[in-house]
Amino acid sequence: FIGKTDEMFEYRDPANSLITHPGEEESDFEAIQYSDDTDTFLIVREAVPTEEDETYTPSIVEAQLKGDTYKILQECQADYTFDNDSKGWEGGLYFSRNGKRFFLGLCEGNHCEGGSKGKEKGNGRTILTQLKEDKDGNCLWEFVQEVPLPKEVAFQDYSDLALYGDNIAVVSQEEAAVWIGKLDTELWEIMGPGVIYHFPRDANCEMIYCNIEGIAFLDEYRLMTSSDKAKARQPYGCVD
Repeated sequence: FIGKTDEMFEYRDPANSLITHPGEEESDFEAIQYSDDTDTFLIVREAVPTEEDETYTPSIVEAQLKGDTYKILQECQADYTFDNDSKGWEGGLYFSRNGKRFFLGLCEGNHCEGGSKGKEKGNGRTILTQLKEDKDGNCLWEFVQEVPLPKEVAFQDYSDLALYGDNIAVVSQEEAAVWIGKLDTELWEIMGPGVIYHFPRDANCEMIYCNIEGIAFLDEYRLMTSSDKAKARQPYGCVD
């Protein structure tokens, strides 16, 4: 599904809706970007099984909206693999330059891994890819380079990222925090350590925003976030 909201973001506005695709019950979408050069949306499936045993790769669906549904134009795998089906790409940024198309994928786990290694804070990674064709003529988001986050971004997980000018934001669900820094899209480097901001806590300094899954800039000073579904195992303050 693709969520659509009124630009005023009013609660239960009748203009808010879910855009579906015929025959698709579970999309496994984790990130979405608008491609203004093609008037399409690029939607990320976190980790799709490959032909090799126990390996997974992100997959990017290019879709065009058609009223209350959408048409899939193509789906292209990314030239990057994981050994965990739930710790792939959680967020992404799209860029187009001189007819070349790039996608910067955000790994959910540290070192782009799951398990205990994926929880080693301060090892966040983004993966830069470029849309090309493989030797068989199939579309492929080909690996270009790894763009590591600064060690100061000591998060246990990474759930989304956003860009406004050269300002980049990376949000963590587990930490209930967001990091703001600078991204040089010419050198593809993070510039400086940036700053971490924590989402509001309750009177006992306990987390209450425990499921921040998406983030976007409204302007240079304001951010909008989206929430994942609360989990039964979480503290009461997270589900209230």
